[in-house]
Amino acid sequence: MTNILRKLYERPPKEVLYKIKKRILINNKNQYDLNEISSSRKYMRPESLHDFLNRIQMILRRNHIWNDIEFNGKDVIEIGSGLC
Repeated sequence: MTNILRKLYERPPKEVLYKIKKRILINNKNQYDLNEISSSRKYMRPESLHDFLNRIQMILRRNHIWNDIEFNGKDVIEIGSGLC
């Protein structure tokens, strides 16, 4: 509960009202707002995928014999948008 209150306090009022309105009026979780995604630091931070991979590989190194995935000189294809 304190986390929610902190977010309400830290965010601009316009953003808080928008999110409240969206939660109350729109119950369909399959609808995405392009403006919200493109202005979000969470989704538009290019380092987030690299950070995620590093965290997963660190966990694997701790618990298993694991060699990090090396992408140098390899072709990589992304399947899907990664948004759930």
